[in-house]
Amino acid sequence: MSRILRLTEEEKDILKKIAASEENPIAQRAIIILKMSDGIATTKIGEEMGISAWGVGYWRKKWLEYRFAGTNLELEIRKFLESSKGGRPKKCKEPQIEKIIEISEWSREDSRSKHEHNSRVAQEARMRGLPKLSPRSIGRILENHKEELTSNI
Repeated sequence: MSRILRLTEEEKDILKKIAASEENPIAQRAIIILKMSDGIATTKIGEEMGISAWGVGYWRKKWLEYRFAGTNLELEIRKFLESSKGGRPKKCKEPQIEKIIEISEWSREDSRSKHEHNSRVAQEARMRGLPKLSPRSIGRILENHKEELTSNI
């Protein structure tokens, strides 16, 4: 049995609420912290959640190091759970992605290839003041929003 992570009732209630209502990575982090407060072993939590024991330990350590200083505990906990998204920060925010999709819709002329189309979209986006993106990055954005694009045709 691993060391129990001590939580206040208010913290538990907030984490349960987040676990039930948030997107997967944030909900998963809340569940990990709740399971640690129940005294479940790190390796067992990792097996149940499909992540490494190191990942579970990472969130335990972060929780113990974090100091909730604000008056709105729920907001502080949400910020904490959202704070450590892995990888490089996104270059484009959602409104910029919407503009890229719009540019793609407007430039649906006959292109010889996807790369040519994506190159045109990247050039036009740059001219409109959006972040400089490679044709491949444009392709990834359009691929991730394919459903949106096909529903508008």
